[in-house]
Amino acid sequence: MAFLEQHKAGSPTDEQVYWISMKPREIAERFFEQSGQRVSHGLVKRGLLSLRFSDRRMSKSLPTGQYGQRDLQLRIIFSLVAITSQKTPLLCIDCKKKERLATSTGNGRCYVQQGSLQVFDHDYDHLATGRLIPFGIYDLNRNQGYVSIGTSHETAEFIADALLWWWEGFGCHHYPPYASKWNPIEHRLFPHLHRAMQGVIFTDYELVKGLMEKTTTQAGLKVVISINQKQYPIGVPTKKEEVEWERIWPNPVLPQLSYRVAA
Repeated sequence: MAFLEQHKAGSPTDEQVYWISMKPREIAERFFEQSGQRVSHGLVKRGLLSLRFSDRRMSKSLPTGQYGQRDLQLRIIFSLVAITSQKTPLLCIDCKKKERLATSTGNGRCYVQQGSLQVFDHDYDHLATGRLIPFGIYDLNRNQGYVSIGTSHETAEFIADALLWWWEGFGCHHYPPYASKWNPIEHRLFPHLHRAMQGVIFTDYELVKGLMEKTTTQAGLKVVISINQKQYPIGVPTKKEEVEWERIWPNPVLPQLSYRVAA
């Protein structure tokens, strides 16, 4: 305890809050240097826990802004879900984290029989041979995921083409997206895709497609994958006169956030 007292710091606003910037292994090494006694970093961890120290992580809980009618928006969406037939597709759409085709780090771990993979020590853009833009469409009722892997840019045209691919091949009704933190695709599809892709170097699009197609869960999740190598230029404005406004039905209570798109 006397050793920790030399290295701990405290909060200027709360006298009950203290922290130690060193890791358990570093504490064990410093303790040996000062006392000549060796202790394991595991023993240091247990000691810290007994003194009510814990591993502190950043918690993304401070809002950078909020919209006063967000609750109303979600209530409108949930009411639409409640009155919709169970046989009708309910779609959640979002774009998963973009990846690189490169011999680089950041792809997680997996169990293998050979040694570690050799990768570059930095993830620079110029070391990549391509981009992976996995746009996901998740059907709640069928527990089915559809992923269009883009290779260019996440533009409005790319998203429209991904929805058209799903529409023409698998469904017939479109459901507007939620606010991201409430979107079931974030919890029921993307984590399982991420798990299936861990520990592998992304060398080509077919490899990634094969990994994603193996995604499944005990609840019976199935995933359909498509590779879209069409090039989408960025910075192209949409002309208002080209929008088919008659197909967009705003909600009378909250038109700026809630709407329906007619087929």
